[in-house]
Amino acid sequence: RQQLVRDRDALALEVLLRGCAVLPAWLRRGLAWLVAGIAWRLGTRSAAVTLRNLELCFPAMPEAQRHALARRSLA
Repeated sequence: RQQLVRDRDALALEVLLRGCAVLPAWLRRGLAWLVAGIAWRLGTRSAAVTLRNLELCFPAMPEAQRHALARRSLA
């Protein structure tokens, strides 16, 4: 049962990605910004890891600037 769910999910992702491949670049960019914005607001693991890495690499950088850089890097 779990294998069937994984196979179905993989197929759905493949169809989605192939569908996105035929979209114009401006639309793909817009979708990427939308997904990145949602991921940022949901506080995904990627956002947390990015913020932590920036904190470690740039301890003197103001927090607001690190947040802005992290958000831009995820899109």
